[in-house]
Order: sequence, then structure tokens, then C-alpha cells
Amino acid sequence: MNIIIVDDDKLIRAGMRKIIERAGTEFIVVGEASNGAIALDMIIKNPPDVIITDIKMPVMDGIELIKQLKSYGIKSKIIALSGFDEYKFVRETLKNGASDYLLKPVNNQDFITMLQDIKRSIEKEVIDSKQYEKSIKMSNNIIQTNALLQIISGKVSENDSDKNLIGNIDVSDFQMVVVSTKILQDKSSTIKMYIEANSNNFYDFAMMCEYENENEVIIVYSNQYEEVILKILDSLVLNNREIIYSIQSVDNDIQRAYKICCEKLLDGFYGDANVNLNSYSTVDKQLIEEMLDKLVAAIELSDKTKFGDEFQALIKFGRDNKIKPEMFKNALIKLIDLAKFKIEDFSNVYDDKEAEGISIKEYIRYAKQIECAKAYILNYFHDVFDKIKVLRDSRSERMIEFVKEYIRENYNKDISLTEVAGKVYLNPNYFSDLFKRKVGKNFLDYLLELRIEISKELLKKPGIKVYEVANEVGYKEHASFNRAFKRIVGISPKEYMNLIK
Repeated sequence: MNIIIVDDDKLIRAGMRKIIERAGTEFIVVGEASNGAIALDMIIKNPPDVIITDIKMPVMDGIELIKQLKSYGIKSKIIALSGFDEYKFVRETLKNGASDYLLKPVNNQDFITMLQDIKRSIEKEVIDSKQYEKSIKMSNNIIQTNALLQIISGKVSENDSDKNLIGNIDVSDFQMVVVSTKILQDKSSTIKMYIEANSNNFYDFAMMCEYENENEVIIVYSNQYEEVILKILDSLVLNNREIIYSIQSVDNDIQRAYKICCEKLLDGFYGDANVNLNSYSTVDKQLIEEMLDKLVAAIELSDKTKFGDEFQALIKFGRDNKIKPEMFKNALIKLIDLAKFKIEDFSNVYDDKEAEGISIKEYIRYAKQIECAKAYILNYFHDVFDKIKVLRDSRSERMIEFVKEYIRENYNKDISLTEVAGKVYLNPNYFSDLFKRKVGKNFLDYLLELRIEISKELLKKPGIKVYEVANEVGYKEHASFNRAFKRIVGISPKEYMNLIK
């Protein structure tokens, strides 16, 4: 099968030649041209089986080349090359006789498969008109889907007069439905695959695309097919209770329709239908900041129970005060950032990507119902607590030995638990618990007993005074030392001196 490549980019021509040559000996590149004018002369003299032409070229572009070939009655099969943003031109080439098209960058296997298909069609010398019509519909659907995605994502300017056109269809009088899962799931393409598998000729009456992740599907359809679409959606929800959807008229703004659909999907964020949702008031913001601080403290202490209670209190506050879901979700994301900033151990074990490949922040941003997401979020933080515990346990022995040595060197100074905890960069409450678990007594008792043991040795020195010993071991008041000594030894310092003489 003889092939001519027409493209103004020499590297693209060379790359396509290599792909064709590797596809098999039945495919032969018999010529190349850098524009349509050169190619036209070449093709008229010796028409090949297949012409592969770029759409945008100098002198004569691909569209004009195809028109000229049509006027000369050239029967070669034509493949048009285009970028994603050239869908209007692709339609023009198809109308003027192109057999198919390829999107840049070209997928090698798709290209080879296309050549093989064309070869079979030439060998059969039979054109199946129905199959051709179906191919056109599929091509148009790809074009329409790409256009829809560009408009939704804002890549089409607000001032673009064609922004409500999907392909060659004006959808301003259409309906949009956004289908979503309540929480982010790791099953890919579930919604789209289900609709395609359970709807005959779906793309004949609607266009559908996935957006941002496979858990969300956008469908645009004409009002006349509403009954069909609703039947599909009801069946989808019946088979998967985690599916929710919202419908909105496109009117004159596709982007706005999508935004409203997404807002409707959050109507049940707190469990019941939300009404009159509020932005933060100054008081709300302050109270939420306090709640976040409590949650950070629970993380620092690795207290799962406390964290769960505080998290539930935060949800209740959001529900009772009708805080907008997006603001509430931003507060949860801020919790993660606060923990990373304030807790070194959290930052050390924090991994935004979980084993399933789902980002915890992405999960929070996507969540449509907080109660559905609560268990996942709590489990995530509980796993973080466990990782922090392993990290801390691995260094706790060395840390406790360091602390004991620090106390022995500074027992006669006014040292506090907070000061010593700071020396090892731990929260005082967590340090107190750790010290008691590892040493068997709390920090103050350990310091007291060490002071008394040293004072007992000092009291053995001839001629030494009790107040001198008190000062030596860190007591400024004689009476305080006496009480502490008697509490530990059972007798006063004076009685102890008499006893040992």
C-alpha cells in the first residue's frame, strides 16, 4: 500500500515514515511534501493509496489540498492530522473527503491500526455506508467531548462567541447533568463504563466526558431526551447507592451550569438538605481556629479518642452553623497544614499519597458528604498517629537517657517539666506521659527523689548545716526541703543526721 506524507514539519514526516516502515512491508512511503501545493502535483501524477496530511501548513493547507483532490476526482484515502484545538478544521476535512484523522501527538499503535484498517477497506473495495456514518458520529463525539472539556476547564475565553457550541451544536437550550460518587473511589471509569454498557447508542442523543477524575461524569443532552437520561440515572443510582447527580439547564453559560451542578451535589454535605449555608463570620472563624488547635494537640499526643471527639465536634459545629461545605473542607485541609507546620513528627511521617494513590487533600476536596468521608479521614489520621508512635518509640530510649543526664547535671536549678520537654522538642503533656511510661515515675517525683538521694550524702559531711544542703540541692526555702525530705525518707533531715552519726 503506497503512502504519501504531507506535513511542513520535517521531524514529524521522518517520525511517521519510521512508524510506517516498522508496521510491515505492505506499507511503503512513496513520497513526502512540505505543503499542499507540492503534494497536489505529486499526487495528480501518481495517486497513492493513502495520503496523510497535516491541516495547518503554509502555501496550501490540508483543507484546501483535500478540496483540490476532490475536484480532481482523486480516490486516495486521506488521513488528516490535527491538534486538539482544531476540531472545526477536522470537521471541514471530513466533509471534504478525509477518511479519518489522527490527533497529535500521534499514538503509534493507533496509527498502525488505522493503516491496517484502511488497507482492509481498500482490499475489499466496499464502503459500508452505515459503518462510515457511525465512524463520523464517533469522530464528532470525540471532537464534541474535547470542546466540552475545554469550555468546562475555562480554556475557552469568556468572550468567545462559540463557547456554547459543542462541535457544531448550539447547546444553550440543552441540559447538563453531573454524576458523581459521594466520596472519592479508586475504581476507575465506573460511572462512564456503566452508562455505556447499559445504554444503547448513548452517543446518538447525548455527549459524555469524565472530568478531573473518573469519579465524576458530565453529560450534556437535548431536552427531548430527558426521560431517557433520567431512566439511565435512576438505574445507575439503584445499582450503586454511592452515586449522586444534579441537573441544570445550560442556558447561555456552560461553565456556570457546571458550577451550579457541583454546588447542588453538596446539598447533603452534612447529612440533611442544606439551606441558607453561610460564609464564615468572625466568631465562626475564631471558634473553628480553636477547634483546629485542639485537633492539632490531639495529634501531638497521638490521642485517637480525643481526636475523634474533637473531629465530631467540628462536624457538629459546621452543621449547626450551616458553614458552607467548601469552607469546611478548607478548614480540614488547613488542619493538615497546621499539623505539618507545628508538629515535626507529623511532618516526618506525613505522606500526601496513600497506598491506593489517593491524596488525602484531594479526597477532602472531592467529598460530597462529610459523614461518608469521616471514617476515611479518621482512619488516615489514626494511621498517622501509629506512624508517629513508631517513630517516637524508636528514639524514646535515647531521649529518656538524655533527659535523665540533664536532670542529674541540673538538679539543683529551678528546672521544670516544660523546660526539659523543650530540650527534646516534645509537647510537655506527651513528654510527661512518655517519661512516666519509661522511667516508672513522673518527672517531679524523679527530680525530688534524686535531690533527696544527693542530700542524704551531703548530710553525712561533718559540720554541714541543713540549710546549706537545702541550697545545694535546689531548695531556696529550708521548710520546703524539710517537708520533701521527710516525705521521702520518713524522718526530718536533722533526725537523719543524728541517726547516721
